[in-house]
Amino acid sequence: MKCVCMLLSCVVFWLSHATPVRAWGDVAHAVIGQLAEDELLTRNAALRALLTRFRDPRQAQQMHEALLGMALPSSGKTLRVLANWPDWYKRQPGMLAADDQRHYINLPFAAHYNRARHCPDGICSIETLLAQRARLADRPAPLAQRVVALAWVVHLVGDMHQPLHAGQLEDRGGNLTCAVWMGEPSQRISSDGKVTCSGANLHAVWDSKLLEAATAFVHPDDAPVLAQQFRPLWRRVQAAEPPLTARTSAEWRAVVAHWAAHLRALR
Repeated sequence: MKCVCMLLSCVVFWLSHATPVRAWGDVAHAVIGQLAEDELLTRNAALRALLTRFRDPRQAQQMHEALLGMALPSSGKTLRVLANWPDWYKRQPGMLAADDQRHYINLPFAAHYNRARHCPDGICSIETLLAQRARLADRPAPLAQRVVALAWVVHLVGDMHQPLHAGQLEDRGGNLTCAVWMGEPSQRISSDGKVTCSGANLHAVWDSKLLEAATAFVHPDDAPVLAQQFRPLWRRVQAAEPPLTARTSAEWRAVVAHWAAHLRALR
C-alpha cells in the first residue's frame, strides 16, 4: 500500500507547514483521513477494492470483532473514522500500557533513532508503523488484520509528524509541561499517585486546542468541511514536494527514520 503512506505523508506535511497550527487530535486525524480518502479513491483502484471488501456483508462480523465492536464506517468516511480508532482502542477497558506506547517514541534531545537503543521491543511509533504498513501491504493476510493495519497506518503517519510524539521521557512528550491556555493557569499536581497538570498541558495544546481555537471545529464529523477549506493549500504543498518512491522494507525504514529525525529537529 505504497500510495496510502505516500498520500498521508503529503497530507501531514501540509498540515504541519501550510497552516498556523500543528495539531493531531481527533479533528486533525479525521482531516488527514478525509483528505487521504478523497484523493486515493479517485486514483487508487487497489484501495477502492480493499475498502469494498471491508464492507462486504459477509465480512461484517469479522470486521466488527477486529475493531473491538466498532462498526466499519460507511463509504466516503472510512479513513476519517479509522484514523481515530487507535486512540479509541487504547482507552478501552483492559488495554495494556504498551497500547499507548505505540503512539510515540521517547528520544533524548540530541539522539538519532536507533532501534536497539530506543525501541528494542518494537513497542513504539516507528516500529509499529513499519510493522502495520507491511501487514497492510500483505494481500493474502486476513481482511480483519488489514483493516486494523490500515487504521494504524492512517493514525501513526499523523502522529509521527507531531514533534511531541518524539518528545522527552522526562515530561512525557509535553504531557507534564503545564501550559496557561486562554488565561487559565495550569500546574503539576498529584492525583491517585499519578502526576498530571491541573489544566492544559503542552501536548494537548499542540494536539487539539490550537486547531479548535483557530477554526472553531471541535468534532471529527467537521472534517469534510475543514478538509475542503484546506485542500487548495495542500495542493500547493503536493506540487512542491518530491514524490515518495519507497518500495522495499529497507526503503520504508529509511523514510520513517527521516521523519523521526525531522521531528527531533523541530523540538
